[in-house]
Amino acid sequence: MKVLITGADGFLGRYLAAALLDQQHVVCGIHHGPLKKAANPKVLWWRADVTDTRSMRRIVGEFRPQAVVHLAAMAVPRLSWSAIPETFRVNVRGTLSVLEALRLEAPAARLLFASSIQVYGQQFQWKSHLREEDIPWPHSPYGASKAVAELACLNYAAQAGLDVIIMRLTNSLGKGLSAELVFPEWCRQIAGAERSSSRRVLETGNLGVWREFLNVKDTAAAMELLLRRGRRGQIYNICTGRVELLKGYVDFLRRQSAVPLKVVTRKARLRPMDPRVMSTAGRKIRKLGWRPQHSVRAALTEILSEWRQRE
Repeated sequence: MKVLITGADGFLGRYLAAALLDQQHVVCGIHHGPLKKAANPKVLWWRADVTDTRSMRRIVGEFRPQAVVHLAAMAVPRLSWSAIPETFRVNVRGTLSVLEALRLEAPAARLLFASSIQVYGQQFQWKSHLREEDIPWPHSPYGASKAVAELACLNYAAQAGLDVIIMRLTNSLGKGLSAELVFPEWCRQIAGAERSSSRRVLETGNLGVWREFLNVKDTAAAMELLLRRGRRGQIYNICTGRVELLKGYVDFLRRQSAVPLKVVTRKARLRPMDPRVMSTAGRKIRKLGWRPQHSVRAALTEILSEWRQRE
């Protein structure tokens, strides 16, 4: 299968590209900035702005993909509050560019759109184990932008007959995760403390919340499965439905530290409107035969090892 991945040089994109190449698919990857040195040489690379419909049409028209996985996005919910217009521009307009390119150049191709459980937003205050049928009620600009993009995907599916599948992703962990996210930040602090004789503090936010995480390799496997077996027009939560206190993850990382660490909660790290529990149900993806195969704690160990090498 010929698969086009937007944001292929990002965190999820790198793992998905590797998984698809292992399955003998032909992969074309779109990157926005300069191509990273670690970029997979087996990927056919194109540099383009995903919000530029003309560029997207040219790439789709030349590559003629049988499937497209749209990952390119501004993807850190916390940062979306300080970049609201840009978040909507990239996440909504970028999705529209991909949809238009497919409508005009490859209408038979399958599109996997990477959304987020963040679209449920306020629903987490009232319900647990949210299902795909539950109504989105986003509370962050990031979640709202993904919800709007989902509606665009469903509209193109209904009006233009595109083969669209929406994936609502939970948090994925693994080597290469953005330093702007919480686990790499904790690992950065630990690696720094191991090299310091005085800085033995791990600063955190609220550890009394329940969250679910997946090893990014399992997320990539779910995407590959949906390319093959997902039902068009459907929404899939990519999750296990099992949550754990953030404190449990912090305790695990502290045990991996070579030095004793004092955990200190900083007010500046607390998030407004932070639901106590964010849990979704993954019944639909499990019916397709997907099961997590990789340890989340192994992914945490990889992130910590990565930061030890950086410091």
